[in-house]
Amino acid sequence: MTHTKEFAVDGRNDTKYHSDATGAYKTPWLLVNLEGAMLVQKVRLLPNVGVMPQRINNYQILLGNDEPPTAMDFSQYELVGAIPGPVPLGEKWYEFDVSPPRCSRYVAVYKHVATSDYIMEITEMEVFVWN
Repeated sequence: MTHTKEFAVDGRNDTKYHSDATGAYKTPWLLVNLEGAMLVQKVRLLPNVGVMPQRINNYQILLGNDEPPTAMDFSQYELVGAIPGPVPLGEKWYEFDVSPPRCSRYVAVYKHVATSDYIMEITEMEVFVWN
């Protein structure tokens, strides 16, 4: 099965996003384009823990208005949440309230520290916006 980025936002818990497993990216990321500036009020993340909870570490949830100028350069993004990890076994949603809500076009999940457990796995991500 292919684990493409679209699986992280498909509304299903039986699919997942899995970052590159070759080791080419020691600090993987997932960037979601909201297709326009939205007033983000909450981000929910369901990491895919499986049997390797040590992989879920150093995750940052970031908001930005422009694509990063280069890969992994989220210096212009605002940190709105983090999962330092490692996490316990079992499925658990992590919720990050954005207060006050922020106007953003992009939501990023970034594993910002290079470790031997460099793989990022996300079962699902939800972004809540004001209409």
